[in-house]
Amino acid sequence: MVFGHYALMSKINQTPADDVLTLASDLRIPPVVFLLTGCVAVIGCNSLVLSPIAPEVSRSLGASVQGVMIGSAAFGLGTAGSALFLARHIDRFGAWRMLRLAFGALAVALGISAAAPFLAILVAAQFVAGLAAG
Repeated sequence: MVFGHYALMSKINQTPADDVLTLASDLRIPPVVFLLTGCVAVIGCNSLVLSPIAPEVSRSLGASVQGVMIGSAAFGLGTAGSALFLARHIDRFGAWRMLRLAFGALAVALGISAAAPFLAILVAAQFVAGLAAG
């Protein structure tokens, strides 16, 4: 039994420089992590963006502030429902395919939200955005 610098299961033929290089390559963050971090940022921003501008949105739509905030609640409801009931179906289509579909649906829903002429359209678009986010 060897104790000290090398443990029993280490490779004895490696130099410490090889260990450092191997460790450095193991510590690199995979590019997909940056994509997923961006996804979380978009979803988090969308869930919080409506509340500070709700009075202005309500004036432009001719609705109450509470009505506009129903859109924010619809986003949260869509996200929760999608995460609970649709997430198990991802394996049927593949993660990358579902991620692309979700981003496409999110982009369309956010575009419709931005151009919504009526409160009902804003709420429905926010719900669809929540489904895509979940």
